[in-house]
Amino acid sequence: MFHLLLLLFLYLYLSVSQADVVHYLCSLPWGEPVAFRPKLTALLLVVLYAFILWGVRRLFAPRKVGKLIGSVAVCWLTAALLSAPFAGWVWQLGLLLVALLLVGADWRWNLHLLRRWGAGRNRWQKFMPRAVELLVLFLYVGLGTSVSDTDHYELRTARALRSSRPQEAYEVGTVHLAASSRLFALRSYLLATTQPRGLGDKIFQQPIPAGGSAQLLFPRDDRQRLLFSPDSLTRLLGSERRPGEPHLAYFRRCAEQARQQRPTTVERPLAPIDYYLCALLIDRRLDAFALEVNRYYPHLVATGRLPFYYAQALVLHGRQHSHPVVRYRDAAIEANFRDYTEMGDTLREPTPRRNLLRRSYGETYWWWYDYGQSGTAQP
Repeated sequence: MFHLLLLLFLYLYLSVSQADVVHYLCSLPWGEPVAFRPKLTALLLVVLYAFILWGVRRLFAPRKVGKLIGSVAVCWLTAALLSAPFAGWVWQLGLLLVALLLVGADWRWNLHLLRRWGAGRNRWQKFMPRAVELLVLFLYVGLGTSVSDTDHYELRTARALRSSRPQEAYEVGTVHLAASSRLFALRSYLLATTQPRGLGDKIFQQPIPAGGSAQLLFPRDDRQRLLFSPDSLTRLLGSERRPGEPHLAYFRRCAEQARQQRPTTVERPLAPIDYYLCALLIDRRLDAFALEVNRYYPHLVATGRLPFYYAQALVLHGRQHSHPVVRYRDAAIEANFRDYTEMGDTLREPTPRRNLLRRSYGETYWWWYDYGQSGTAQP
């Protein structure tokens, strides 16, 4: 029964909690994402564990230490395997040392209970030690797997983007402030390709890592190719980045190509232009943004139908200049901006003012412009 419960836990852990990591591990030998069935893969691993448990018990028979060594071995193997792409040798060595300590501690504890209770134990005295051992092994696997929340968000977001329902990708980790440049780039790609009004309508609703608008680009490393092809963004923007080309110049060149190929009087902004304008906003180049948004989307500016954050940026630009490049009117946004400035004026200390405004206006461009210099995501 002890081993059955342990194997059931490992199956659920691999097929549900760590299914994204198992998929990543299965993709490593191929160098690209592969189709797989997480439940079947977890079942095959658990069958392998069952053979390991049987083999270790046979090796140490008739001594009971075989059951203990086999249980710790399969738990160590699970944690070490899942941690392999995300942890260094120090972590792996620590996992092995803790596994050895668990074997030694559990063996001594069982000897102590044998001396105290003797061989004729009642049901509770037989159940309690095994339950404690199971709990310790569960904790060892859970705490020993070196996969952070951000790693999970990256894996699950990329998996959703590859699926037939990419909108689900934005639901991954939306309530958490933890984010990486890779996760931000994946989410931005999602917004640019699925939102009816484009990237400029939602981009500042997500945590943004430090580093400026360069974070909009996918990292071009082996891990990115296993998650989601970086060439997907190249195809979306319509051009390959040239060697040594600054990222902002690259975005502008792609925007110019898109402007020449398609009219910009459509309701939905074009993705290459979206990336360029959002890059200007992230870098707080507000004057350049005002010039460019009016050049690329004169129709949307004139009719007052700009994406949400473009409109917020133009309202801020209008407040900064007595003669702004673009006069954009939106009564609701202007009223919210007045509330934002009035709330900020109630506190003089920078830190309390920043925190107060973040609670109410943390997803506005105004808060990003004033306080988001180091990003809004937690490292």
